[in-house]
Amino acid sequence: MKNKDSKKYWRSGLIIFIVMLLTFGIGVVGFSVTRLGPIIIDSSFDPEPEDLWAEYEYGCEDLKEFKVDDMNPNGTFVSEDGLFTVTVDTPSKEDGLTWSSNLPVYYAYAKGGSGGNLYIYPNGAIEDDGSSGAIFAPEVIGKEQYYDISHITFYYCLGVEELTVEKTVDTSYNREHEWSIDKSVITEKGHFLDGIPKIWLYPNGSGNETATWQVDVNYVGSDDYDHNITGTVTITNTGDTSAMITGVEDLLAGTSVDVNFGVDFPYELAVGDVLEGTYSYAPEYAVEGSNQVTVTTEVRSYDSDSVAIVWGDPVENIYETINIEDINTDPDLDSQYLGQIVAPNSDTFTYDKLYEWANYDAPGPYIYINTATITETGQFADATLKVNWQEERLTVEKTVDTSYNREHEWSIEKNVTTEKGHFLDGIPKIWLYPNGSGNETATWQVDVNYVGSEYNDHNITGTVTITNTGDTSAMITGV
Repeated sequence: MKNKDSKKYWRSGLIIFIVMLLTFGIGVVGFSVTRLGPIIIDSSFDPEPEDLWAEYEYGCEDLKEFKVDDMNPNGTFVSEDGLFTVTVDTPSKEDGLTWSSNLPVYYAYAKGGSGGNLYIYPNGAIEDDGSSGAIFAPEVIGKEQYYDISHITFYYCLGVEELTVEKTVDTSYNREHEWSIDKSVITEKGHFLDGIPKIWLYPNGSGNETATWQVDVNYVGSDDYDHNITGTVTITNTGDTSAMITGVEDLLAGTSVDVNFGVDFPYELAVGDVLEGTYSYAPEYAVEGSNQVTVTTEVRSYDSDSVAIVWGDPVENIYETINIEDINTDPDLDSQYLGQIVAPNSDTFTYDKLYEWANYDAPGPYIYINTATITETGQFADATLKVNWQEERLTVEKTVDTSYNREHEWSIEKNVTTEKGHFLDGIPKIWLYPNGSGNETATWQVDVNYVGSEYNDHNITGTVTITNTGDTSAMITGV
C-alpha cells in the first residue's frame, strides 16, 4: 500500500539534490545530460506516477509504472499488458544497475533500505548503460556501501505516436500547337477557266498581267496531352514510439492513386525512421484541385498538407515555332523561304510576278502549280495558274484544176479497081458485052488514116484556203 504523504519526502530529497548540485557540482555534469539524480526519497513507498508528473512534468500525463520486484535484478521483464519490456543488469549492488527498454523511460526508482533513489530522464530514454554512472539504491548511513536494490520501478509512457506526412506534386505535359495553311493566286483581270485562274498573253501585249500568290497561315489552337502527375510521399516518425502503418491513401483531385513505398502494409516505422514512396498518375486532361495523402496507423490517421495541383509550362511545345517554304513550278519563282511564325500568331505571305508575251516562244498552255508547306508539320496547300501564249498562225492551202479541148484530124481515100484495069478519063471502067466476055469484078477500097490532133480552150482553176490556226486573230493585208 502506498502512502500519499510520501510525496513530501521525495520533494525534500529533490531540494537536498539541488543544494548538493549547486554546492559540490556532483550528480550530473550539467543540465544538458539526459539523466538527473539520484534524488533520495526517504519513504517506504514508491512515488505515484501522477505525483511525478505534477512535480516535474517530464514524460506524459498518463505516466505508467512497472515494478521489477527482484533484488538486484537481472534479466528481461515484461509488463502484464505486454506493452513494456525492460532488460536489467545488476552484477552486484556495488556495481549498480543498468537497463534498456522498448519504450521511453522518464523515471527510475531504485528502492533499498527505508527509502530509494529517484533517477530522472527529462527527454525520455530507452537505455541507461551506466556511462553517467550506474543506478544504485541509497547508501547505508555510516557505511561506504549501498543497500541492495530490493526492487526497481520504471515510469514510462506508452509513447506518443506522431508521424509527419509530407508530399510533393510535380506536373508535366506536352503541348502540340495546331495550324492551318491556305494558298491562292489572283490575277489582275480575274479570268478563270474551269475554275482555275488563267492568263492569256497576246502578241500586242494586251494580255500581259501580274499574278499575286498568297499564303495564309493561321494559328488554330493547341492540344495538351501526356498529362502526368508525379511526386513523393514522405512519412517521418517524429514521435517517441514506433508506429504500425496499416495503409496509405493518396487522393489526387478526388482520385485515389497508388503510392509505391517498396514495402508491404502493415509496416512498422521505428522512431526517427523515414518511409518514402513515389507515385505517378496520368490523367486524361489537366485535372484541377489538390492532392492530400492520409496515413493510417493502428492508433490514428495523419494527413499531409493539401498541395495544389499546378500545371506550369509544358515540357515540350511541339510546333510552337513553324517555318513556311514555298515551291513553284514556274522556273522564275522556283523555291523560296517565306518566313517563321511563333504561336499564337498568324501571318500572310504574298509575292507576285508579271507575265509577258515577249517572254514566251511557244503556245503552251503553261500550268504553274505552287505549293506552300509548313516544314515542321508537313501540312501544305497549293494553287494553280494557267498561262496561254496567244500566237498568230495561219495555214494556207490551195488546189489546182486544169481543163482543155482536143480536136483529132483524119484522112480518108477511096478507090475502085477492076479485074481488067480499064480506065476512061482516069476513071476505072468496065465494058460489058452480050456474050459475057466483058463480065468482071470491081473492088472498092476505103483507106482512113489518123493524121494527129490539135489542143484548144485550155483553162486552169482552183481554191486558196487560209485557216487561222493560232491563238489570236490575224489581219491579212494581202494574198
